[in-house]
Amino acid sequence: MDSLKNMEEVNEFCDDLNSYLKTRYHYKKNHAKVKCFGAVVAALGLLKFGLYLRFKPNYKPWPANTLVIARFSFQQTRVGNGKDFIKFICEKADKFNFENIAIEYANESSMNFAIKYGFVKLGHENNWCGSILHIRNKLY
Repeated sequence: MDSLKNMEEVNEFCDDLNSYLKTRYHYKKNHAKVKCFGAVVAALGLLKFGLYLRFKPNYKPWPANTLVIARFSFQQTRVGNGKDFIKFICEKADKFNFENIAIEYANESSMNFAIKYGFVKLGHENNWCGSILHIRNKLY
């Protein structure tokens, strides 16, 4: 029963993500797809963006109810694409019960982004995590 509810939730998030991406990047077709039995949402939009998200993984080092960004890249950088994407996640946080956003294995650019928006480093790996409440305060 829980896995069925989880799949419904992941599919609904994927639908919301597709609506967001269509509006933001003026695409007509859906680019986000659910993969790996609902554990991953991947969205590859030609060259404009690349997103690979882990939907509330239930394993360390991630806290409960975390949306993990395993990959996020944008063709145009430093124009607000990352900030707008984080705003989208924060807007959906209550609907999907996200308490945290994490960035997995951040490169230098992602690490600087994480620091700017109040994420903190988790453990020895270059993983970063921030509470939705703290990130919202940094965004607005």
